[in-house]
Amino acid sequence: MVDDEESVRFSFQRFLTNAGFEVEVTGNRLEAEVLIAEKPFDVAVVDRILPGLDDGFQIIQQLSSTQSDCQAILISAFPTFESVGRSFSLDTFAYLIKPVGRDEIVRVVREAAEEGRVRRERRLHESLFYSLLGSSADPILIYNLDCRAAFVDLAFTAVFGH
Repeated sequence: MVDDEESVRFSFQRFLTNAGFEVEVTGNRLEAEVLIAEKPFDVAVVDRILPGLDDGFQIIQQLSSTQSDCQAILISAFPTFESVGRSFSLDTFAYLIKPVGRDEIVRVVREAAEEGRVRRERRLHESLFYSLLGSSADPILIYNLDCRAAFVDLAFTAVFGH
């Protein structure tokens, strides 16, 4: 949780801790960067406007480059069309407008954590799938529904030269 308002940090930490989440809080970008470097996160709730020239988008960009499974939730008391568009371009999970109530933040964080879990499992299954098929001695070519090759193993390329 990154927000410059102490009351918001305190409330969200309490709401989310009571809902069973482990919560780290900070009020600025520099402390957030240290936390991000120290440990992985499933969900980040980030205020759009932070002290000085910082904004929450900087934190979300760092998360997406270092912790791609972390689902970002942007919050703002002053949303703009530009900030909503930028939020979508950074693939944030949600954009919430303050004030955000207890039930809403707990629900959205729970949904974001589930989405992150599903993405991690999907990537693990895909990795296992490609590993198993890629080690086969038999030529394998798999097409998708658009009739385009979705997977070609090394045995296929060795046998057919493609």
